[in-house]
Amino acid sequence: MEWNKQSIRGLLMVVCAGVVLFCALTRLGLILGVLGWLVGILAPLLVGGALAFVLNVPMRAIERGMGSAKGRGAKLRRPAALVLTLIAVFAVLSLAALVIGPGVRSAVMTIADQIPAALERTQAALLELEAYLPQLEALLAEVDVDWNALSAKAMTLMKNWGSGLLSSGSGLVGSVVSGVTTFV
Repeated sequence: MEWNKQSIRGLLMVVCAGVVLFCALTRLGLILGVLGWLVGILAPLLVGGALAFVLNVPMRAIERGMGSAKGRGAKLRRPAALVLTLIAVFAVLSLAALVIGPGVRSAVMTIADQIPAALERTQAALLELEAYLPQLEALLAEVDVDWNALSAKAMTLMKNWGSGLLSSGSGLVGSVVSGVTTFV
């Protein structure tokens, strides 16, 4: 191998890349933390750019439908197209929420209604298992479990989760609405 300036530069680049890779792998948690922080800072810009990219297509179509670029209303065409596009997007999202929202609510309520029966089936399965496994019977005899109190606590927990999910202020639905409002 001939030792000229380019081959030495190439070898130095390989060695430097290896050292950087080794340092990165030894401090992977720190690097991932910095990348997470950077993504957190850049997320509004990325979301805004994606939103502008997506909204630009219907906005240009509306703008073209408003007529020529010359005349008295030429300066208002772009802002009017933006307002109409935002109204259309809001209408579509509202319609989707009206169609999907009650289905999600009824699904959550159905699941919450099925929890007592599921707990009873679990209790029955455990009692059957107790009859087949003497070792489990001895273990369960040592542990005093009040199944009625346990199911009541589970029901209270599920009701609280369900109300937390659907509450307007601090629940999941409220958080989603707050996030979308902040996003817009």
